[in-house]
Amino acid sequence: MFYLMRGPFFISGHLVECNTMKCVKCGKDNKKNELYCKFCGENLLATEQPLTLAFMLKSLFVIYTLIFLSYMLYLALEEPFQTFVNNLATK
Repeated sequence: MFYLMRGPFFISGHLVECNTMKCVKCGKDNKKNELYCKFCGENLLATEQPLTLAFMLKSLFVIYTLIFLSYMLYLALEEPFQTFVNNLATK
């Protein structure tokens, strides 16, 4: 999988313009407007990796963890919140 670095970036207080794309096969930097790697000839636009099962499972785990944590937070705060609202309503 290649990644595209878009600039400008500030590195150590200096303005750096990054317009490079890294090849997956050889790992070398190429200009972002090139279609093929100038070192190994790999097509830079067709090298995106498909979603793997591990990535999808990890994403589902994160989503379900967030849902579980929000539900646990709801259960923990439901009674104190209801008490607070009832106290405000009776004043």
